[in-house]
Amino acid sequence: MILCIDIGNTHVVIGLFVEGELAHSWRLQSDSERTVDEYSLEILSLLNIGSIDRANINQVIISCVVPTLSRVFQKLSTKYFNKTALFVGPGLRTGLKIACDDPRSVGADRICNAVAAKELFGAPAIVVDFGTATTFD
Repeated sequence: MILCIDIGNTHVVIGLFVEGELAHSWRLQSDSERTVDEYSLEILSLLNIGSIDRANINQVIISCVVPTLSRVFQKLSTKYFNKTALFVGPGLRTGLKIACDDPRSVGADRICNAVAAKELFGAPAIVVDFGTATTFD
């Protein structure tokens, strides 16, 4: 099982993938004031409700555009799942060439969207994300 966490400005969206398929998804409110233990309590409760044993989670992958929450979720992954989370960001090989002046300025959410579009539908593609900010890639 792979636990995927997308931390945006408004929501934290969590997906649990089993054998490559999305088995569960949840949405929490993003709050940079919340602690590791507060987020852990919610996430572990959601797993419990779904009768999911956290010991079966093999990997944690995080996409984050809220820098203060990166540290919180890295600690959460280590403390409660015994995993070092893989963060999507500059330097991570995704198989996608980011063609802009400063690829490091592209948010992890936009990278994930583009990789998913290419994987699901092929390229070229246009991705429109109606999140806190509407983006076109």
